[in-house]
Amino acid sequence: MTLNVEVIGNEPPLVGSVCQALLCEGFEFKGQLESPSNVVYVRVTNNWHRLVIDAGVVFWRAQNEEPKPWAVPEKGYTYPHRNLGEEFHLVGELISSVHVSRHIDVVEVTLHFLNGKRFTLVNSNDISTFAVTQD
Repeated sequence: MTLNVEVIGNEPPLVGSVCQALLCEGFEFKGQLESPSNVVYVRVTNNWHRLVIDAGVVFWRAQNEEPKPWAVPEKGYTYPHRNLGEEFHLVGELISSVHVSRHIDVVEVTLHFLNGKRFTLVNSNDISTFAVTQD
């Protein structure tokens, strides 16, 4: 059973755009990975878009500057970035659709690419993970 998903912010015009970058920001505490994909950044038409799923709510926000890894050393927090666009050959691919769904306590946002690849951000129990798959 698919449930409604609350979305805050405007979903950017990704469909029909070419992916210029896809970065995933993780969260580590004292060197231990707590969340592999706390924040996802998608770049299309020379604009960055920030995607977060928190407490079952999808948040979209435009971002003017290229995101960079950061840290709060005195608290043991680090926010490393992983370049999924390059790693999974998504850069240069056309985004054909975006699908948002909720199944009880799991919320997913999936970017479908014309070449059959899919990037899915999944949030369950307030931890976000991702998967890149091929049709």
